[in-house]
Amino acid sequence: MIAELYYKAPNPINNWAFTLFAQIYCAGSFSMLNFIGAEPGTPGVMSYTPLFIMAIFIFVWLDDTGAYLVGSLIGKRKLFERISPKKSWEGFFGGLILVLASSQAFAWFAPEISRLNWLGLATTVVLFGTWGDLI
Repeated sequence: MIAELYYKAPNPINNWAFTLFAQIYCAGSFSMLNFIGAEPGTPGVMSYTPLFIMAIFIFVWLDDTGAYLVGSLIGKRKLFERISPKKSWEGFFGGLILVLASSQAFAWFAPEISRLNWLGLATTVVLFGTWGDLI
């Protein structure tokens, strides 16, 4: 904030607010990952499973990779051309199918969590990941 005193920007408070908000947004988002891995069990006892956190990052990575590969190979119909001209519906569904398939691999390695829960997590990550890319 002190540096803003010496810049000749027309709105130093706005610049400072945007910088501060970006830091809070990034740090706050990552600090909430602890709650995703926490599983309520017996009252007063919490168990921690980092598998969900790892799965979220892997699902996002696979979604982006699958969407890029399928979209660049066979993508014809644009998803939101006004916002992101290179995203296609084919790429979206390619990423979705890859993530849904990989969620079943996670279900095989972690049978204590149901296949439907893994499918739900995968679908949620793909939907919000795609929306996040568009914003």
